[in-house]
Amino acid sequence: MPVGPLELVGYWHAHEGDGLPHPQQLRQPRWEWRRRRRIVRYLLGGTEYLQYRGWSHCRFGCLRPNGSRDLTDGTWVWPEGLAHYVRAHGVRLPDEFVAHMAAHDFRPPPPASPSLHSRDVSDDFWRQWAARQGRFRPIAFCWACNAAPPSPVPRWLSRLPGRTLVDRLWYHLGWRR
Repeated sequence: MPVGPLELVGYWHAHEGDGLPHPQQLRQPRWEWRRRRRIVRYLLGGTEYLQYRGWSHCRFGCLRPNGSRDLTDGTWVWPEGLAHYVRAHGVRLPDEFVAHMAAHDFRPPPPASPSLHSRDVSDDFWRQWAARQGRFRPIAFCWACNAAPPSPVPRWLSRLPGRTLVDRLWYHLGWRR
């Protein structure tokens, strides 16, 4: 029986025009609030698919590392930090992904195939779903959108030791250029 590609979900843009969303644009604080703990537990319980050599950081400006691995359930692949985005920021996930979780009673199944890495990986679903959520808009204090802090923040302020506090303020306020 042929097995389809692993579907990527929960990846954020690296540069404008790459078809990936900002997590801020998917924020819906009341989304799945009754099942959110179970969704987060599922996301944290995936099997390691890939380990990176560095940490990702929260795109909302939280002051903590946000994972260094990709996890899988044998059907979907997501970054380890996706659980943080859902739990702490109310980032919405595709209904198809949540339905898949619910079909497994919110317990990630062990991948059926030991050769996960030989399977194709596709981000087509994630890109199409993200496009249906609204037009991509650059965010002023997104390091992927800007090489330097936006103009309202003086350059001297961005070089202060507490710069991450300024970053957090800009992210949480969602200021855009």
